Amino acid sequence: MLSTAVAHTSVTCAANEFLSFTPPSGETCAEYMKSYINTNGGYLQNPDATGNCSFCQISNTDTFLAGVSSHPQYMWRNFGIMWVYIFFNIAGAVFIYWLARVPKNKGKDKGKKEVATTSPQSSGGSSLLEKEKQKAAQTNNGNNEKRLEGGVQDRV
Repeated sequence: MLSTAVAHTSVTCAANEFLSFTPPSGETCAEYMKSYINTNGGYLQNPDATGNCSFCQISNTDTFLAGVSSHPQYMWRNFGIMWVYIFFNIAGAVFIYWLARVPKNKGKDKGKKEVATTSPQSSGGSSLLEKEKQKAAQTNNGNNEKRLEGGVQDRV
């Protein structure tokens, strides 16, 4: 992403980023630094000066990007790989959520109770929910009777 954003751009150094030096007598800054600049890059602020040369180590962003292993010739390939990585992570997160949180029906309907959709008057009988309530009431009555048989106790 870095190479996509800043590749092929010229660099302008701030005043505090220039390296200052004095060339040997009889030479200009450009004559003295020519071989170094051809090999390593950079630029001189005042190439014709014979004293107090100002040198910036980087003349374009491609030099910096190569130093951090973000080569500009691979910028679009790296940009595409980044988006593939993002979409893969989104898909993986959704899959793991689905795997962990979405209930699975594996054909085991044991324990599932269906509530009757018809009213008790139309079917002539009671709904399942009413039958459950009656069963619970009978169980509670039986428990209360057992408590009374054992002695005088407060009802809870």
